[in-house]
Amino acid sequence: LSFDLYSQEHGLSNNQIHCVLQDSKGWMWIGTSQGVCRFDGYRFTVFKNDPDDSTSLKGNLIRVIFEDRKGQLWIGTENGGLNKFDRDKETFRHFFYEGDHPLLKDVSVTSILEDQQGTMWIGTESNLFRIDNESRLTTIQPSNLSSFSEYFRAIRNGNNGKIWLGTNNGLFLYNPATNLAEKVK
Repeated sequence: LSFDLYSQEHGLSNNQIHCVLQDSKGWMWIGTSQGVCRFDGYRFTVFKNDPDDSTSLKGNLIRVIFEDRKGQLWIGTENGGLNKFDRDKETFRHFFYEGDHPLLKDVSVTSILEDQQGTMWIGTESNLFRIDNESRLTTIQPSNLSSFSEYFRAIRNGNNGKIWLGTNNGLFLYNPATNLAEKVK
């Protein structure tokens, strides 16, 4: 087997890699501890937080990179919330970070999923959220659990519209239709 090694010496923003995604256009996206890097096969383009630029990435430690069915890139950061990349302008929009409901301000987005209906699910270090039409954010609290404050590490589609939730306290299967979650034993 032959491997190529890429590091900071080759343009990567940091050698500590947290996530990797190849998008539908063929670009490689690498989430590091110092921003997100786009790799075209030859060179890296680095996107980092710039406190003087409101359209830059919020937070430099990248926890998750996700591409939805429309080809939009969503980036979850440590203490920087949810960022959506504008491919044409090469800027970022910060979802639910400011305004009347800054529920994702300064939180760590750890997992992202788009379900079969196109609804986005966002896992953080303490909550699960649902985004409808990129405009409404709802905190998920299953009706059969008194508390659902978990560190959501992974979210995956299951059968019949159900969602698998990997947490620090085990695996849950959530049914959005009934708002019930069961811990898998």
